[in-house]
Amino acid sequence: MPTIAEGASIANPVRLPETVEAIQRSGGAAVAVTDDQIRSASRKLASRGLYAEPTSSVAAAALDHFLTKGTITPDDTTVVILTGTGLKSAERMAAIFDTASNPEGESRV
Repeated sequence: MPTIAEGASIANPVRLPETVEAIQRSGGAAVAVTDDQIRSASRKLASRGLYAEPTSSVAAAALDHFLTKGTITPDDTTVVILTGTGLKSAERMAAIFDTASNPEGESRV
């Protein structure tokens, strides 16, 4: 399925078995996030001075999901690793921050 997080759009991830095993072993969870959630996460990260590409923003969007659901609480210690700069995806990042492509009227960061 097409996504703005092109680095996460992999039909057969090489490390999928290890990832599933780590999630199961740790009692963790995984979640799918929408492009809108990724855009929102990118904007939130940028408001904190972190210019992360959409694929990295997937992790922040997942964190937002788990915080909203109460799976992770504000008192929990959580680490989210952002591995890619927004400079890698300049055109996609420009679209994320373009108010013309933002019908909800959210302001630029």
